[in-house]
Amino acid sequence: MLLLPNMNTIINQIKYYLIMKKITLLSITTILLLLFSSISFSQTANLGILSTFESFTGAGSVANSGGTINGDSGTFFGSLSGGNNGDQYIGDAVTDQARKDLMRLYIHLNDLFVDYPNTHAAAFGAIGAGETLTPGVYSIASAGSVGTILNLDGGGDPDAFFVIKFAGAFTVGANSIVNLTNGTQSCNVFYIAAGAISVAADADIKGTLFSKGGAVGLAANVILEGRMLTTAGAITLAGGASASQPPCTTAIEIFCEAACVPAAAVDVLGSVSDFMLFSSAGNVANTGISGVNGNIGTNSGTIAGYTTGIHIGNEETPSTLTATAAADLDNAYTALMALTVTGTHAAAFGAGETLSAGVYDMAAGSLGGTITLDGGGDSDAIFVMRFAGAFNVASGSKVILANGASRCNIFWIGGAGVVTGAVNIGANSIVKGTFLSHGGACNSGVNVFLAGRQFSTGGAVNTNAAILYTNPECVTSTPLLDTDGDGIPDFTDTDDDGDGINDADEALIGTDPLLIDTDGDGNSDGVDDFDDDGIDNATESDENSEIVTDTTPADGFPDITDGVDTDSDGTPDITDTDDDGDGINDADEALIGTDPLLFDTDGDGNSDGVDDFDNDGIDNATESDENSGIVTDTTPVDGNPDITFDNTTLSVDNYSIRNVVIHPNPFNDRISIHLSSDFDNDSFEIKLLDLNGRVISNNKSQSVNGLISIENLNNLKQGVYFIMITNSSDGESNVSKLIKN
Repeated sequence: MLLLPNMNTIINQIKYYLIMKKITLLSITTILLLLFSSISFSQTANLGILSTFESFTGAGSVANSGGTINGDSGTFFGSLSGGNNGDQYIGDAVTDQARKDLMRLYIHLNDLFVDYPNTHAAAFGAIGAGETLTPGVYSIASAGSVGTILNLDGGGDPDAFFVIKFAGAFTVGANSIVNLTNGTQSCNVFYIAAGAISVAADADIKGTLFSKGGAVGLAANVILEGRMLTTAGAITLAGGASASQPPCTTAIEIFCEAACVPAAAVDVLGSVSDFMLFSSAGNVANTGISGVNGNIGTNSGTIAGYTTGIHIGNEETPSTLTATAAADLDNAYTALMALTVTGTHAAAFGAGETLSAGVYDMAAGSLGGTITLDGGGDSDAIFVMRFAGAFNVASGSKVILANGASRCNIFWIGGAGVVTGAVNIGANSIVKGTFLSHGGACNSGVNVFLAGRQFSTGGAVNTNAAILYTNPECVTSTPLLDTDGDGIPDFTDTDDDGDGINDADEALIGTDPLLIDTDGDGNSDGVDDFDDDGIDNATESDENSEIVTDTTPADGFPDITDGVDTDSDGTPDITDTDDDGDGINDADEALIGTDPLLFDTDGDGNSDGVDDFDNDGIDNATESDENSGIVTDTTPVDGNPDITFDNTTLSVDNYSIRNVVIHPNPFNDRISIHLSSDFDNDSFEIKLLDLNGRVISNNKSQSVNGLISIENLNNLKQGVYFIMITNSSDGESNVSKLIKN
């Protein structure tokens, strides 16, 4: 009996489904890398769309009063004045993406391990030869400054980096100088301030000035080799000031992750895991300018104060969705309270301690100073701290994760086992985990940096000029380019190379959307005729459209490909189930690796249909339904493709999750996955991916009587998705196509 490896099956399923059988190898490779790699990544800090910007603010004005800005300028809410040597962007798709990536960049840089936690004075620099710093991350728990001369010594390493963080404003004194020595490069230097940044006259500074929520200003004759960035605040340059982008690309290694899969013991949140901030019975409100990456919701109250900052996600007021989330939060609290106590601890945590994994019960308690949660090398290590009363985190506290500890396996619960218990996170704290108040308010103070969630089962949830996120998402946008020089950046241009074919049509036919003459024949791709129907590609493509062109009559057939009929049977390939006429349908050919456009793939003189892939004595054509659009599985329908399985020897003990039924499809807000009853009570990992291979959701579910239900999908945009179902016990997977109405 011949069995294909699971990987080959999945590869060929994806090859068959993607973009109407015309996907490029590059796209397949990209999706496979995303499917089969870890969902977490270690990469260098990526500025993405911000790469061409010298000055950018999420909300505020950029005012140049006689200075020089060498690079693009932009603001999402605000105005631009005074000019710059580059393009300008205001309140458009570019600046919306830029402000979101700016927050992601801040998260990555602020989450770096601090080498020097408040061990340096707030003032940097010295007279004479100046002060010399070694590479690393420096954290100052107050406002700070640079004065006179500061030398950043890379020790001969061109990738050496310096990140200097201040919990308040940052000032650079008049005539101050920052020197880069022994390999240090300005692209690897960042000054990050919770408040405003101001550089006094005639200073010469190198490195990016990055304010979390304040103004950034250069006084007269300042020279800056670095960017000016702020999530919210004005950017100003006085006469004679000059700001230029670093002449290099940053090499700072950061951690980014699209999702955090909890250990089974604490995988209890259900639909409320979709939220960053949620109250079952209270208002959710923000003071100041905050950045939130994650959904915000309440099942009995209002949401206010988040529109002035940066919010990546949705706001959900009372609805069936929030009612479900509230019920799931109650169930989560009950499940967390049912965990068996495994450790003892005093009511006060912190003060530099290292805590091992466990479930801890205390009376009302607190966290102060620094605590390291040590997973002991176990990525499923859980930390559940249950306080029978209020839980308070002192200002400036810090939670460090070590040896496999993960934010989605950490819970700080106030009001555990009692009627109520508020949770309060003090100002300037850097914390991780889910903070849950049972029956009380859950609050975070000014400048809190939280990787996790804030929940309340019966009170308000409040934030204040904070940065809050569920996942440290990677920056995936690309630098702004204008390939065809038409004044429209590729980011928003529907025809990047200006050949008259929109980018979606180019992807469909396999030409390069960034190259006007892909085949190098001296004619633009628009002049060529892909489907040989006598009409050139440009005429058959709407260059102003973002989607594949299908003009009147809208018959579901792309204009640019509708003319191809490989086997000349009168049915174009776009609808033909057997393009090359070898008796094997295209889905079966994709499965066994033969070319659906080539009658004799191996060149042996016999058609692919005459060959016998699985060596069972039955030729391929006989084992394939050439009129079917899916892999052939005839009676008995056992989930095993006829063309790859020796049906004469197949045992009833061979089960496969390839025989999956998903309905409804197309779907609106929920789907049901029907499996064989042989998989009853098995655990499955369910990934939902978009056409680019990005993981939209990742959940673990258990089959009950062969059924798994996936709900709360109404927030997905209309379009095509893929669902990957993996059996946790044996790793066997199935990939199916879904359509969202």
